[in-house]
Amino acid sequence: MTYAVPTGLGDREPVLYGETLLADAVAPALGVLLLEPTDDWLVRLPERSRKRGIRLASLDAARALTERCFVKPVDEKIRCWRTAVSIQMQQMTANVQLIKALGGGWDRSRIAPPNEVARNAPAAG
Repeated sequence: MTYAVPTGLGDREPVLYGETLLADAVAPALGVLLLEPTDDWLVRLPERSRKRGIRLASLDAARALTERCFVKPVDEKIRCWRTAVSIQMQQMTANVQLIKALGGGWDRSRIAPPNEVARNAPAAG
């Protein structure tokens, strides 16, 4: 996905607030430097400012919780990257399984590149 910054917006001293992926995409065009808070910035706020309990934990620790709670990743870029890697691994595994199921050997030239697979994929519906 591409984001276009309107001409002249960078000259108006913009204040940028948004998801990290959007901010990373438009910051250079706006001529702004992004400030990255530490992972524990929210936990360190006084509870009177948060008005709720917040814990910073690993994913394993969050999975072990037994009480009802809302769980959110600290950084969505990590989540998106891991999702993309997971999808690529699933695609590679499916390719290998298909080749084995068809009784074929490993001939890389016969495997469609990802852009061709995506172009020929059936429309969702």
